[in-house]
Amino acid sequence: MRLRGGVEHWDEVYLRFRRPGGFEQPGPWTFAGYHSHLARHFYTKHELIRFGSKPFLLVTSEDQEAGVGWRGVIQHWFDLTAAKLEPVFGLSVETSDSGVPNRIALHSSGSVVSLESTPVERITVACEVTFEYPFPAWPDNLGSRSAEAVYTRRGGEFVFDATLSKTRKIEIDKFCSFNTEQRPSNEDLLRYTLPQLEKLAAGANGERKEWLKGFLAQCGNTPEKREIQAILSRPMPKGK
Repeated sequence: MRLRGGVEHWDEVYLRFRRPGGFEQPGPWTFAGYHSHLARHFYTKHELIRFGSKPFLLVTSEDQEAGVGWRGVIQHWFDLTAAKLEPVFGLSVETSDSGVPNRIALHSSGSVVSLESTPVERITVACEVTFEYPFPAWPDNLGSRSAEAVYTRRGGEFVFDATLSKTRKIEIDKFCSFNTEQRPSNEDLLRYTLPQLEKLAAGANGERKEWLKGFLAQCGNTPEKREIQAILSRPMPKGK
């Protein structure tokens, strides 16, 4: 059961009720815990799924960091057979960073590839990250990367499994999760988009090259930065 209330209806509460013999068995329902979070004015939705033989509640909500252009759509998973009604897994369904004014923007989307219930519970997640100019007038992007991670149930929650994942946890945390404290640095963005930025630096689009210079000014003195600056300093061929 879901309830909404409180100041300006920002509080959202999920109530759990159980039957002694299980959901599909006869018998009285008894209260078995609740979960409460701050929904604010952004949308939330929920659904029930079967994970193996277990019922799971999935709650999806949108959140934003005001003033920093950082938004995300997060999905929390609740094992309805667990003793406590607390999230056991979190999936970043969507993450966006506007990049304004001089950063590189990014957009990532995450989805569940597979669920395994035996011999242990595992969730495999795929993530696609697109790097973009921070201006809507520039429709083409700065490349993309794919990532895949596996989360294995250990005790009361699913944790990143480094032995089965194709992508390192540090990259998943930076590019595929809604977390402003772990967001990628300018140096990270420069390294991941280096081939596209090299082409931009060698091209003839003056507006984009001026943007690139502004972005480089915010980056540390890395080999990638020096490489692009060297390209920018080259004289343009005659006729360009």
